[in-house]
Amino acid sequence: MATSNGLAGVSRRGPLRTGTERLKEAGLGGIMIPLVSTAILSALLGPVFGGLDAADSLTGTLLYVLAIHVSLYLYLTYFHLGTVKKRSHLASIHVPLVLLVALAGAFKLDSNLTYFLVPFAFGAILLTLLFRTDLAVGFSFAAAALMAPLYGFEAGPVILCMAAQLLGIFAVRGTRKRIHVMWACPALAGMNAILAVPYHFLGLSAASASLGTEIIYGAGSGILAAILAVGLLPILESVLDITTVFKIQELADLDHPLLRNLFLRAPGTYQHSMAVSNLAVTAAEAIGADWLLCRVGAYFHDIGKAERPEYFAENQGYGRRSRHENLKPSLSASVIKSHVTQGLKIAKDHRLPSAICDFIPQHHGTSVIRFFYGKALDTRQVGPESKGEFRHSGPKPQSKETAIVMLSDSVEAVSRTLEKPSPSTVEETVREIVRERMLDGDLDESNLTLRDLNTIAESFIKVLNGVFHARPEYPKVEEIQAAEKEVTSESRPRRNGSEKKKVKGKRKGRARKPRKTATG
Repeated sequence: MATSNGLAGVSRRGPLRTGTERLKEAGLGGIMIPLVSTAILSALLGPVFGGLDAADSLTGTLLYVLAIHVSLYLYLTYFHLGTVKKRSHLASIHVPLVLLVALAGAFKLDSNLTYFLVPFAFGAILLTLLFRTDLAVGFSFAAAALMAPLYGFEAGPVILCMAAQLLGIFAVRGTRKRIHVMWACPALAGMNAILAVPYHFLGLSAASASLGTEIIYGAGSGILAAILAVGLLPILESVLDITTVFKIQELADLDHPLLRNLFLRAPGTYQHSMAVSNLAVTAAEAIGADWLLCRVGAYFHDIGKAERPEYFAENQGYGRRSRHENLKPSLSASVIKSHVTQGLKIAKDHRLPSAICDFIPQHHGTSVIRFFYGKALDTRQVGPESKGEFRHSGPKPQSKETAIVMLSDSVEAVSRTLEKPSPSTVEETVREIVRERMLDGDLDESNLTLRDLNTIAESFIKVLNGVFHARPEYPKVEEIQAAEKEVTSESRPRRNGSEKKKVKGKRKGRARKPRKTATG
């Protein structure tokens, strides 16, 4: 399939996977999570149905909770497998369910306490901060359904649980700093307090509390939900290796030790990374990808070059001999490939999140180091059968963001070689690079569509045309000085002959004597 832009070979919908393949990717451990959670929740909910001795009640509870968990698991597997990438991530979703039921059960032990005290929203808030808003909405339905057997299938608690969670998601969505979550406390408290008013007048509250008490309880539950979410967030981030927007925002600081080291040891690579970042951010915004992740991934994608900066062209400077002149092409290719392994080691030593580490190997994928491969072919040192020795180890980009940084890296590097860049040359170069990456199979696993690639290419062209814009030729300093002298000489007033003689006389120090007249 081809288009007018010359891009071919990419599906408009991206790679499709069958349900069986998705289940295999999630693994058997993913199935065990809902089963274990179901057993725990059934034990908690069993007393609601008359005690664990009531076999019918326990069996009904078990089947009900199992259906909810399996439904949630299938929803995550089919619609959020790209977000929930590990079995531990599935655990992070089921843990809030168990905690929520435990808290609700603890409050229900005292019949005088209203369910407005239960921090229903904390699980949805936590998953919104850890993952995505739409995933948290799916969790909200499951959590609300689990409240039904706990409260005897009354409509009031179920509706309140769902409403509180949706309000919590709305309050914290789009936040990029941890402190902003606490700012959502007043909003969430106010919304919960407002919900208490119609519940009181409709008689939906189980406890015989006054309206003022229920309003206070509603506000308190909103604040408690936010506090619980903020407290559990760093624990789940660290234990389950989940990269949140807060962690990425912190890594965007250019004062990070790794970035400072890169600037000092490999300034050319540092400037290259900044340029790649600008290209990647523009492309990500154009197709709706995570631009912040692209920015930080571009910052760190070449940190391995700080170990041997002199072997990379951007750090050699003008007029210096290349370190590769006396090396075999195969050895030079090994040195180039080593910056990936070194970069991964450095990233893990500094505990960079896995989402950032992915950019280090994936920005090259399995591409061929063409310069040294071509040099080896020209000197007859290798044949086509040895092409694999000149390939990077991969893997290929597994997300839109890593694929965008791959394309940005290639475009930025090649754009520096353009002798006389013009709009037509820039466009031709960019589209050729995108086409080559696509035909080589580097983008097969990235989920980028043909439309995405065309949009990315257009964004690159726009940025590069802005960088290579035409500038007026500035005059030299000598030309400015000559023009100043000429203007100064032309602006002097002209003097007549008598004035010139007076000036001449003054210069020689002569004083003109007044002539004597007849009178004296």
